[in-house]
Order: sequence, then structure tokens, then C-alpha cells
Amino acid sequence: MKRAIVLSGGGTKGAYELGVWKALREKETEFHIVTGTSIGAINGAMMCTGDYEKCCNMWENMVMEDLMNDGITVTNTMEDFYNNKKPLGPFLRKYFKRGGIDNSPFTDFVRKNISEEKVRSSKVEYGLVTVKQKGLFPCCLSRQEIPQGKLKDFVIASSSIYPVFPIHEIDGEPYLDGCYYDNLPIDLAFRLGATDVIAVDMHTLPQHPNYADRPYVTYLTPSRELGGVLDFDPERIKSNIRAGYRDAMRKFGKYKGFTYSFYPESLKKYRRSAERFCLMIARSEAVIMERDTSKLEKAGDLHRIFQLFQKGTGRKELKKEDYFLRAAELCGEVYEISSEEIYDMSDYARKLLSRIKTVDAYPDAGIFANISQRGIIKRLMDLKLQNEVEYLTGCLYYALRSDTLSLNDRAQILALLPQETAAAMFLTAL
Repeated sequence: MKRAIVLSGGGTKGAYELGVWKALREKETEFHIVTGTSIGAINGAMMCTGDYEKCCNMWENMVMEDLMNDGITVTNTMEDFYNNKKPLGPFLRKYFKRGGIDNSPFTDFVRKNISEEKVRSSKVEYGLVTVKQKGLFPCCLSRQEIPQGKLKDFVIASSSIYPVFPIHEIDGEPYLDGCYYDNLPIDLAFRLGATDVIAVDMHTLPQHPNYADRPYVTYLTPSRELGGVLDFDPERIKSNIRAGYRDAMRKFGKYKGFTYSFYPESLKKYRRSAERFCLMIARSEAVIMERDTSKLEKAGDLHRIFQLFQKGTGRKELKKEDYFLRAAELCGEVYEISSEEIYDMSDYARKLLSRIKTVDAYPDAGIFANISQRGIIKRLMDLKLQNEVEYLTGCLYYALRSDTLSLNDRAQILALLPQETAAAMFLTAL
């Protein structure tokens, strides 16, 4: 068997790939081929040579000045865009005057961190993707196909994300970032002899969905957004390293969960809770399916909860335990519990239950027994519009515990407020 690691491009999001590498080392997973595009080509070259500590040092100490002169941090948030409005003007003036960012520090950075001699002598095969500017001709190259003495140049070319970075010339031939052809070179790995692939995609939706369900491809996608491609915030980089590690460990079966991480052994005592939770969902679905539906109660509305359960699972066929875990995660989102830790389920449950106040703090918990159905829906939707998700969840929790929430009400509210109701059902099932 020949196992390949395939690494995606994505700029500073590439810290995520270091976290995956950490997990591979802990699992003592052998690999025989590494292919990558852009930052994946850089990380891949270091994986090929086994320079793990150097890669850690690179990411833990990376600053914008390592990659560009007079650069600017680019994130995915409007808040950061407005914070950058002042330096944006001078940056753009210099950018257009030069015809791109001055990335001379980046070329020095690659030449310092990658050893062509070590890549060529490694027992691990190596390949990358770049694109010739002329005709946008793709170049999917093994190390043997890269001319001697030019490997670092081709790594730089693979990472030359025009128009952010200038085009990189090799022997007079201009090259572009490999993302313009294949940002996750799984095909190249198979051409180089792989029989099994671990593909690390830095997009939450697979770039190659045709490979996502294949038995010979272990396809990793982030459980959350990783930020911008030029986001040099050191906390974001550290967080992305941790995310890569946790996501990989869940994929390899070390931890349970989808967007949060739980120790598998800690779930055994919650099998009955999982049964109780799934029974509540099943009864709610049955109520909706067995009767004529109104506009508010049409069966299709219930699909929202199952879409929430499915989200982030990689289209996995879910079992009862998975529904219970997804409800736990949805509850964690409601109460803004950090997903950065690895939890014992008992500790996690206590943390959530500690956020529930006494029943007196939730006066609307009693509306289900005293107000018409139309009035109930109006009040709940008003609270939803006010973003009172914690309060809503607490009200539903106490209503479920006191049996004032009928099956009909439960089914309708689950369709209208899927996350809050699922969270309350999870807390009740505990």
C-alpha cells in the first residue's frame, strides 16, 4: 500500500495542515507520497523531508513581513475591513504602482525553509502543481520532472497567487499559482502511485466532491471557517493549528463529534440519553407526518432540524449516537461553549446545565399551558427576532421537563426553532 498526503492551497489557512500533520505523527501514520498546491506545496515539501519542528517554528512565528513588504492583513470579516480602511489606501497605491505586492521576503522565506537536496533524497515522493501563464497550461510535476536546481523556484511558482503576488518567472517562463488548475492535487497523487489518499481540504465544502465519498480517499474538511488567506493574526494561526489537529483526530476515530471533540469512552454512559433524545425527535416527526399540514406545519419544515444534524458531518449516514452528538454541539453553540477543547461528555453536560438558571428566570416557560397556539408562536418568534436564544432554550427546557409542551406544540416548535428545540431536548435527555 502507498499512502499519499494531499495538501490544499489557502495562504495562511495552511496552519491547519500543520495541525493535521501533528495528528498523523501521534497516530504514527506512515505516508509515501506528498502532493500539494500553493501553501500546500510548501508544507508538503517539509512533510516530505520530515522537518516537523521547522514547520512548527515557521507557523508559530510567522508574521506578515515574512511574506511581503508593506503588506496588509486580509480577513473574512467586515469589521477587519473597516479597521484596515486607513492603511488600505497607501497599500493600494503602492500595489498598483509596482503591479503587485512586493513578495521578495516570501521568495527568501521559501529558499530558507525548504531544502531541495533533502526533498530529492527523501524516501517520500513529492509533487506540486503550478500553471504556465501562456495558455494557462497546467504543470502537475513530480520532483523527478522538476529540473535540477529549480525545485524551490517551482514551489514559489506554485504559490504565486496572481494578482496578489506577482507572476514568478523560471528561465524566462512566467508561472502562476497552481490553484488556477487544481488546488487539491489528488489526481497527481494517484498518478504518482498512491493507493490510498488522505486529502486535506481547507474549504468547508469539498473542492473535489467526487472524491469525498470514495473508500480510497480519507477526505478532511475544516469543521469551521479558517479565516482569510492573508490573515496573520497569531491567535488565528494557533487556533487553525488546533482545529486541524482536532478535525484529523475525529476523522481518525480518536475523538467523537463533528464540530466539537469528545472522548469516546465518556459517551458510553449516555446511551440511554441518546435513546431518549432520538425518541423525542421521532415522536415529533410522527405527529407532523400523520396529519394534514398547514403552512406553518408542513412536513418539509421539519427537514430543517435534520439539515442541522447533517451539517458538518461530511454527508455521513448518521446513527442515534451521532444525532445525540450533533444536538450536544448545537446546544454548545447556543451557550457559546468553546469548541477548542476536548471534552469528557459528563464535564460538557455539567458545563451546559450550569448555564440553565432556576425556573423563575424563564417566565415564558409557562406560556404553553396558558396561551393559544397562535399566541405561543408569535411570542417565540418575537424572542427569536430579539436573539434571545439562551432564554428561548431555557424556556423550552423547563416546558419539556414539566410536560406542559404537548406533542403537537413540540413538533411545530421544532419546525420553527430547530436549534433551540434540539438543544432543549438534549438537555432534557440528560
